[in-house]
Amino acid sequence: MEVIGKNPCRICGAAQASFLLESGGARLLRCPVCDIVWLNPMPGEEELRRFYASEEIEIPESADLNVHKRLLKMIQTSAGKKDKDLVDIGAWFGGFLNVAKADGYNVAGIEPNKTACEYARKNLSIEMVNGTIGDALVRYGKGRFGIATMFHVIEHVRDPEARLKEAGELLRKNGMLFIRTPNINAALFGVFGRHWGHLALPQHLFLFSPRSIGFVLRKAGFEVVSCSTVCSPNVNEVFESIKCFLKIAGVRSFAVSLNKTGQKAQSRPRASVGVMPGLKGFVNNITRPIMFLSGPFWGHLSRKGLGSELFVAARRVF
Repeated sequence: MEVIGKNPCRICGAAQASFLLESGGARLLRCPVCDIVWLNPMPGEEELRRFYASEEIEIPESADLNVHKRLLKMIQTSAGKKDKDLVDIGAWFGGFLNVAKADGYNVAGIEPNKTACEYARKNLSIEMVNGTIGDALVRYGKGRFGIATMFHVIEHVRDPEARLKEAGELLRKNGMLFIRTPNINAALFGVFGRHWGHLALPQHLFLFSPRSIGFVLRKAGFEVVSCSTVCSPNVNEVFESIKCFLKIAGVRSFAVSLNKTGQKAQSRPRASVGVMPGLKGFVNNITRPIMFLSGPFWGHLSRKGLGSELFVAARRVF
């Protein structure tokens, strides 16, 4: 690979980085020491704030309910069921928190998007902090929670180590942090390259492997309890592969439309949530039987560390 000078690693400070790929003017570099992958150049804080404050967002589909239930079971496998104080960092519309609340957890969410926060408060009666982890620390103080979750969040922040340290401050000693994030070592990334949906450039600023997520967690004061890669049941890989093939074939506009439900959150009546899933939900649902039948193949990839997502459990030790 081409070696790019004067681009020190943003995590470990290694002097040189290897060029990984370029897509639409966005360039990814990879550190040969800690294995972190990052976007270069990276957007500024103000640009990111504008992006996440946008009201052009859509309510997640009700099909996510099963995913949330499975994630909660995975959390309970590592953390047990005794500690019921849980905070979701990047809670979005509160779907996961709603599932946890129904299971007896005392929940709170942190979300920078005002529209998403208002939805969770009004429709799900979930306590939300509209802002950052720092804002939550001001409200709750240190050591308030026993469990923190960051599902598809850490890849969006400019300083993962700093945000993980803040998350640790929200936790009690030996509190547990659970992370869900794309796996840059995924088999489908090897197949589809820049067309792989989980790259999501330039929204994703960092991409992690099992080695790099462990490295940054240890720097931030955590001990990795477990790190696994997953395909089924958290990701419909058949659906994701269809989108990749469409991009390769040049039908990018249709591939992009498969990510949308077609209804904006602020104009969508509460009663209709989950009733009209749109094109995304339709294609996702009809490909699920194929995903189920090919389950042994995806399970094999997961066991080999080649699943599309990382699911990490870490314990606060500082």
